[in-house]
Amino acid sequence: MTEVILDNPTPDQAEWKQTRISGGWLTNKDTQMLFSNDLQYITAASEATIHVYSVSTGKMTGNLVGHNNRITGLNYNPFNPFQLYSSSLDGSIKLWDVMDGVLLTTWEIGFPVTKMTVDPIRQSVIYFFLKFKLDQRSKKVLDINTNITFTRWI
Repeated sequence: MTEVILDNPTPDQAEWKQTRISGGWLTNKDTQMLFSNDLQYITAASEATIHVYSVSTGKMTGNLVGHNNRITGLNYNPFNPFQLYSSSLDGSIKLWDVMDGVLLTTWEIGFPVTKMTVDPIRQSVIYFFLKFKLDQRSKKVLDINTNITFTRWI
């Protein structure tokens, strides 16, 4: 790690310092970092844990722990800025309250979930991909209000 501090900073530079960090991973290689809907927080999945950071301070504000395998998807609820969906190879989709760090509910899918997204228009619909075997995948749609799942083989 390299840190550069200004020798004679002007008043507007007095609080600034430049830091360069090299090496390592902040998130799973196939899971993107995600900004909250209000742009106040950024979330990153590291293996089976979700880390939540404040955008304004850069400090970690909490961890969401509950998956038993690598997290494969993160989506903020488009209808509630304090809720986050996560999917995992453990075969579950979880809904979290990010502000309180609380797990709200879990849907057990039964097979590894490889990708997930939340429908931005239909409030209760989640789309996700499952992996059954090396050559067999399916696209599923879950209605979280009725727990009805539709399957489309691909």
